[in-house]
Amino acid sequence: MSRTAAFFFAACLIVPGAVTAQSAPSGVPIDSIVALVDEDVILRSELDLAVAGIVDRIRASGEAMPPMNLLESQVLERLIIRELQIQRALQTGIRISDADVDQAMMTLAQQNGMTLQQLRQVIEADGEDFAEFRRNIGEELMTERLRQRIVNSMDPISDTEVDILLASEDLAGGEY
Repeated sequence: MSRTAAFFFAACLIVPGAVTAQSAPSGVPIDSIVALVDEDVILRSELDLAVAGIVDRIRASGEAMPPMNLLESQVLERLIIRELQIQRALQTGIRISDADVDQAMMTLAQQNGMTLQQLRQVIEADGEDFAEFRRNIGEELMTERLRQRIVNSMDPISDTEVDILLASEDLAGGEY
C-alpha cells in the first residue's frame, strides 16, 4: 500500500468522520469498498456503474434479465480479474503510451466509419466521459499485451504430443 493510502486509512481510523463530503448528509456513506485487489480497491460506485452498463445492454438487446445478485457477482468477478491483469501488466513493465491509445482510438473510429471527433461525440452523447473511455482503452491494450506476453512465453505443442494425448486413455471417452 502506498504511503499516501496508508496515511489516509490511518487518519480515518484515528479521526472518525475526518473524510466527509460537504454535500453528503451526516452518517450517509459516500462510497464503499466492495473488493480489495492486492494494493487497490474496487468501489461500490465502480461496480454499480459497470452493472448499469450491462443492464442497459441487456435491455437494449431484448434478452431476459438474469437475477441481479448473479449479475452483480459476475460483474464484480470481471472487475477483479481486470484489476489483477492491470496490476500484473504494470509489475512486468508493460506500459501504454498516449500514442498507443491514440492509434487504437483512430482504428476504432475507422472501423466504425467515422472520424475521431465523431467517435468522441457518440461516446459523449451516450453519457460516457471521453477521458474515462480513453483510460479504458489504455487498460484494454495493457491487458492484451499481457496476454500476448503469456502466450508467447509458452512452449509450442508438437504433433507427437497431440498424437499421444489423443491416443491416451483420458480421451478414450471422447470428452476434452
